[in-house]
Amino acid sequence: MPVDCALPGVVLLSRSEFNALLSDREGESMLIKKLLKALWSLWIAVGCLVPLVQAQEGSDLYNARCAVCHEMPATNVDRPPPPRSALAEMPPNAIYKAIMEGAMRLQGAGLTNAQMQSVAQYLTGKAVTDVGLQ
Repeated sequence: MPVDCALPGVVLLSRSEFNALLSDREGESMLIKKLLKALWSLWIAVGCLVPLVQAQEGSDLYNARCAVCHEMPATNVDRPPPPRSALAEMPPNAIYKAIMEGAMRLQGAGLTNAQMQSVAQYLTGKAVTDVGLQ
């Protein structure tokens, strides 16, 4: 059973699967086995922290650049911005594209691709996919 919190596109083994893999390596020294276990634990820790950092960054960027209009949208304008609840229902790629080159490109000016993706992921709870095809 793969570990839930992994880096995107990377499948990690569970502890029991990893231990089974190590037990198949009878000729290896105990030091190498301990090193491999330490590396596995470190990889799991990094895989769990990356989404947390991205979520925090997305939250901070949204609050700094987007919330003023999307939390309480003006209703007395021709095209009011969608409220946050509507943004949460959108595909993450649509939000990314709006920040990258669409209606929100001025608010996205100066952000890296990773930062734009983190905002989209924060709002929708889903990762942006196929960024190169946008």
